[in-house]
Amino acid sequence: MKNLMIIAILALLAIGSFFFLRGLQDELAPKVVEEKIQPIAVGYKVETRVYNEKNQLAYQVVSDKIIEYSKKHGTEFHQPLVWSWDSQQQLNWKGQSSEAFLTGNHELLTMKKNVEIVESPDSDKPIYLNGEEIFYNAKTSMLESQLPTKVDDGTSWQTSNKMQVNTKTEQVVVTGSVKARFQTATVGNKTN
Repeated sequence: MKNLMIIAILALLAIGSFFFLRGLQDELAPKVVEEKIQPIAVGYKVETRVYNEKNQLAYQVVSDKIIEYSKKHGTEFHQPLVWSWDSQQQLNWKGQSSEAFLTGNHELLTMKKNVEIVESPDSDKPIYLNGEEIFYNAKTSMLESQLPTKVDDGTSWQTSNKMQVNTKTEQVVVTGSVKARFQTATVGNKTN
C-alpha cells in the first residue's frame, strides 16, 4: 500500500512537472508578432520613374493609384502602364495590367490580371505576351510566367503553361501543354 502511494505521488509530480514546463516554455518562447504593413504614401494618377544603381531609367509607370510601402515592402500599382529600359537606355518592353507590384529593391516586377506586354516594341518583330501573371526580373532581363500565357509575334502564336522570354537575346522558351501555330513567310515564289 505504501509503495502504491509513492507511485501515485510520483505520477502526480511527473504530470504536474510536465504541465509546469509546457507553460514555462510557452512563456519563454519568443512571441511572433506579425508586422502590420502600413503604406507610407498613396497617390492617384501618378507617373513614377525608377532608376537603377547606375542612375539610369529602369522603369516608368503611369498608374491610376500607387501605394508605396517602404524599401523593404515595395510599391503596388493599380491599372499601370509600364515601360522598361535596358542598360543602353533602349525601350526593352512595355505593358499594362490591372495590378502590379515592384519589390523594394526594384528587381522584380509582378504584373497581374489581364497582362499585355510587348517585348521589343520598336523592333521589326515585336513579341506580344498575354496572360494573368507575368514577372520581370531586372537582374536577369527575363519575363516569366508560371500560368497559361500566349506568345504571339504577329504571324505565329503559341500558348503554354509556363513561359520565359530573355529580353536581351529575345529567346522564348515555352513548356507545359504547348499549343502553337506557325505561319511561314512567302517571298516571291519561295516559302521561307
